[in-house]
Amino acid sequence: VRFMTRTRPRFHANLMRFLTPFSIILFTSASGYNITLFSLPNRRGNRADFVSDSCENIAESFADFDGGVSGVWMKDTSLGTNCIILHSDLNCEGFRLIMRPGTMHHNNLKEVGFDDRAKSIGPCEIIRVEGGSTTQSEEITPFILCSTLTVLNALIFSAYLLEKKYSKDPVLPRHALVSKSTEDRV
Repeated sequence: VRFMTRTRPRFHANLMRFLTPFSIILFTSASGYNITLFSLPNRRGNRADFVSDSCENIAESFADFDGGVSGVWMKDTSLGTNCIILHSDLNCEGFRLIMRPGTMHHNNLKEVGFDDRAKSIGPCEIIRVEGGSTTQSEEITPFILCSTLTVLNALIFSAYLLEKKYSKDPVLPRHALVSKSTEDRV
């Protein structure tokens, strides 16, 4: 009895060549943010750019110009800018204003009662726990990533089943080959 070994089929190798860069792109689009804060409404006045994935304090010198943050511009980037929180105190403490792309009045924070109040900024993944401290929560997989990988996994498995069904050289499980060879010896 001979043990059969198979190399990875060409289809799987080509698919993996495609999936590797694709999955790297998916995994690197983490929950960061890329925003610009303005000291006056409607993208006017002094500006401060933030690119981060954690809590950042807004420089005190920014408040010296026109009193503080009066407008926010959220940029669409590969960082996954989908949600930020403005905090009324340093180190992401105090009152919060949660903002997403398309949120009304982010160009004019006076409309929502948060004009000149923001002292720190962070992603929505920063959550408050008992004792007033903050912690960074880890999102295991966002919905889109999970859905995409599930579909890709199903396609790979379907291709494997089709290949196995139409294969000219069937491969028996290893335990079937071993048990058959032990029967021959007896």
